[in-house]
Amino acid sequence: MKKFNLFFVQTLMILSLTFVIGCSKDGGGDSVPDPEGTMSLSMRAFDGRVTSTYLYWTDSYHIGISLDNNFRCHSNYPYKQEVVNIGRVNGLGSIKKTPSSGWTTGTAVEPGSGYVFRMNDAGGYTYARLYVVEWIIDTSGGIMGAKVKYQYPFNPE
Repeated sequence: MKKFNLFFVQTLMILSLTFVIGCSKDGGGDSVPDPEGTMSLSMRAFDGRVTSTYLYWTDSYHIGISLDNNFRCHSNYPYKQEVVNIGRVNGLGSIKKTPSSGWTTGTAVEPGSGYVFRMNDAGGYTYARLYVVEWIIDTSGGIMGAKVKYQYPFNPE
């Protein structure tokens, strides 16, 4: 009987350890496939003196990454563009809805996080979704931008 209990406890410990190792902090599981129309871009930060990479939705709306590693929304007056960081997601395909609050003109760039952008013009809102894949690191170890995936237009559920 003692051998059976020892075997049972060992098996239970191994299964528990396997479960803990197989789960990650961000919800675990495989990343969600990219939706049709996904684009990829390496965005370089902008300091006003060097060339940066802007993501242009239209002639009136674009975003860039500032040296303090924040997305900055730019739009032609009187139009307005805003963004919400929706937190960690498992890829661009995980972003399905638009948030009801939290809209701002700039927010921190965070690898593994998803973002929804909205553009307000005379006809109402149009949307884009964006996922930050990873940082772009220079040879001295500094952050010089980010690799992103995005979709515009994005038609939320």
